[in-house]
Amino acid sequence: MGHSFGSLAALTHAALFADVAARCIAIAARAVGADEQGAEAEREMEQMLSRHARAPWYASARATWDAWTGRVLAATEAREVDAVMAETVPLYTAHPERPRVRRQIEAWSRDARSDLAALQAWEGGLYQTIDIRPLLGRVRCPTLLLVGELDLICGPAHARTIAAAMPEAHVSTIADCGHEIPSEAPEAFRDGSSPSARPIRSRRARTIERASRATHRNPRAARSTPWKRPSSLCACSGEEARVRLPGGRGQRLTRGVLPPGGRAVAKTHVP
Repeated sequence: MGHSFGSLAALTHAALFADVAARCIAIAARAVGADEQGAEAEREMEQMLSRHARAPWYASARATWDAWTGRVLAATEAREVDAVMAETVPLYTAHPERPRVRRQIEAWSRDARSDLAALQAWEGGLYQTIDIRPLLGRVRCPTLLLVGELDLICGPAHARTIAAAMPEAHVSTIADCGHEIPSEAPEAFRDGSSPSARPIRSRRARTIERASRATHRNPRAARSTPWKRPSSLCACSGEEARVRLPGGRGQRLTRGVLPPGGRAVAKTHVP
């Protein structure tokens, strides 16, 4: 699971470690940088920005937004970038005037601290040119793309681009929500309450669940159920996990490479 740039990392992880990724949840995701995003995403961004045009803070925030890259690259201290982000963060939300969202913005502006080196690397070319679309076809696990209907930087156009490149992706659009889905729409984020949300379970996971239910109802049913117990279980966290091999042997799994005789079939955590 990842949010914003973290969702790009989660999708990349699911592609590079396809053998062990059981599912992926990408929140406010994008697969391409600013130079690659296309006319539809550009129009979408401008529409979302202009929604705030009558707000008293908009002119200053928009000027800072338009000068963002130059100001970040020219910064010599992290607090300079903190000020840039604090001024523009209302633009990321659909309704910054709402009390709950306003409190979140105030807390973020007060407490957030930037990593200057990381942000300058990001704005120095990575954000503009990044493109993971060639990797997306390698993702084999079911993937849920949560997107805010009014997200200006990772909106529906970006979600459609990602979904079109993946074999098993579902887009769930959170109505009347911007980029900060977890704080703007916490209920929808927690329980998938948007109308189009649905569970994302692979066929193998559903088979295992059905067999588990049958066994729980009637232990003897397992003897006649046409399902074989998996030979190994894998639970990944980051780049390292432990695999149970046939015969009960335990062995460490690193970077998603299964040792001989290992087969990952259980739930995988994608950071």
